[in-house]
This record gives sequence, structure tokens and C-alpha cells, in this order.
Amino acid sequence: MKVPSTKLFVAGTLGIVLIVLGFQLAGWIGGTILCVLGAWEAWALLNKIPNDTISEIIWDLVRVYPIIAVIMTAGYVALIAHGYIPATQKGLYLASCISFLYGHFFFQRAGK
Repeated sequence: MKVPSTKLFVAGTLGIVLIVLGFQLAGWIGGTILCVLGAWEAWALLNKIPNDTISEIIWDLVRVYPIIAVIMTAGYVALIAHGYIPATQKGLYLASCISFLYGHFFFQRAGK
């Protein structure tokens, strides 16, 4: 399957922007983790294996073990309470990104 060059350009540009933002918001360790997860997601989207993206894996785990959403939320609260997510503009952006992912992972398939 041939992918049009415009789609490759847009995907590549978005990938570079997300990498830069990841390192700016999460530092070197967090940015590296985000790069590894992004590479895994890209590989999962390009191969033909069903249910292997990060979202699908988390949806399946939460469907079987609903307590995962509660545990992850407690961890998120602990990150804020202990100052790992600072009360600054950068911390607000980081908290917004994490909150968006929480909605995507834990409430996307609530009706299914």
C-alpha cells in the first residue's frame, strides 16, 4: 500500500513537533519514554496485527481489570501532590496532556 507523500509529510511534521514538545514538557527521561512509546505506536499502526496499539492494549486491560483506572488516577494525584507536576505554566500543560490521555484511555469506550 502506497502512502501519499502529503500524508507522510504531515505525519512526520506532527511527529517532530510532538518529540520537541515531549522533551520540553517532560525533560530528557520523560521525552525519551515518549519517543519510545511514539515509535511503538507508529509501528503498531503500520503493521497488520490487530489490537496492538497502546490504546487498544489499555482498553482491553481496563475492560478486564477496571481497577486500573482508579490506580492510575491515584498515581496522577500523587504526582501532583508530591510536586512532580509543578504548579507552573509547564505543569499546567503537562497536566492537560495527561488529562487528555486519561479521557482517551479510560472513557473512550465506556459505552461499548
